[in-house]
Amino acid sequence: DSFTIITESGIEAESKVTTFDYMKKSSTNSSNDDFERMDMFFEMIVAQKRLMKYEWKEDDESVPSGWKVNSKNTLLSPDGTSYASRKLALKALVKNGSTPEEIENMREKLSYEGWKMSDMLPKSWHYKKC
Repeated sequence: DSFTIITESGIEAESKVTTFDYMKKSSTNSSNDDFERMDMFFEMIVAQKRLMKYEWKEDDESVPSGWKVNSKNTLLSPDGTSYASRKLALKALVKNGSTPEEIENMREKLSYEGWKMSDMLPKSWHYKKC
């Protein structure tokens, strides 16, 4: 699961921290772009580990089309972002300005986490007993 980065000078870095420390101290003067690309590299590695850790089920009725869910009930969006719950995925979809259809598709899946609707609540509102 772990990996090592070998720099241009043969120095081994075994974590994001040690890699960034090397880049800061290096005489090669790493640019902001270098740091951004390295940060994206580490994010990609973390995402790949997450994908490999659990078997993801596709076409599961408890998530919208294109989404995946694993045995820990973690959701994986079509763009590779993971969410610990449907509620958190819904909040992110709303916050990020997703289409009304995408938002409604996720809202319909809240029942798989025990959320319910009531005619006494405003449209699209849900409740859950604590």
